[in-house]
Amino acid sequence: LFVNHQIPFWRPEDQFGMPSNLYLLFSIGYAQILSIIAGNALGISNVLLMFKLSILLEQLILISGVFLLSKMIHKHKITHIFVGVIACATISWGNQIWWNFRFYSLLPIVFYFIILFWQSGKVSSLLLGCIIYLIGQWGSLPYYLPVHAFQILVLVVVLIVRTRKFPKLIWTYSSIG
Repeated sequence: LFVNHQIPFWRPEDQFGMPSNLYLLFSIGYAQILSIIAGNALGISNVLLMFKLSILLEQLILISGVFLLSKMIHKHKITHIFVGVIACATISWGNQIWWNFRFYSLLPIVFYFIILFWQSGKVSSLLLGCIIYLIGQWGSLPYYLPVHAFQILVLVVVLIVRTRKFPKLIWTYSSIG
């Protein structure tokens, strides 16, 4: 891509030259797109370095989401650090990037914004969580959607049972903007 200035539309390494249009749709995620743009703008031709930096960005977003969610749920600071360290230690994207990383990488931050919406009633929190979820679906496998929908449904049911109420929506300009 960086040398020939075009995306390769065939896969010689494992599919014997089969067209890879559909594969590219499922494999280039939001962080890889940012990496492509940044690498092209900065003139960096080391594709492996840019890919690793994009994975690092995804890992930082995962750790931030885990930390925010842990901070919302747990009171002790040591718990936040422990949960963050465990989240870092369980990332094994080298073997199977979809099932071992992209499947859950944005769920903690999406859960954080759903719970924040539930507590505050601000529609902006729910919209931000939905936007982050949709961005995370780019570069993911399509059968994640029903599994994630079930996980979000379980979270909402737990919130309903635990709080025994629906969030009161705040539709003011300040909650949207």
